[in-house]
Amino acid sequence: MAVNFNHDCGAEEFKFDYPFSRYHALREQKADSSPMTLQEVKHFLDYIEPEWYDYFLLCFMTGMKSCEVHGL
Repeated sequence: MAVNFNHDCGAEEFKFDYPFSRYHALREQKADSSPMTLQEVKHFLDYIEPEWYDYFLLCFMTGMKSCEVHGL
């Protein structure tokens, strides 16, 4: 028996309507993202305060969000 992830397996087994079957996932617009080029990142890193260099280097080179970096 193939599993249908749009319905609850119990609902199929006991033959009752799945209460959320009428709801569908929302469509999201793609973000208009234009990340910095490597040259722009290097230029930025050249002009920041030395105590922030490692922080921003980690953010730019890993793609981690600030909250993820703070968790480290």
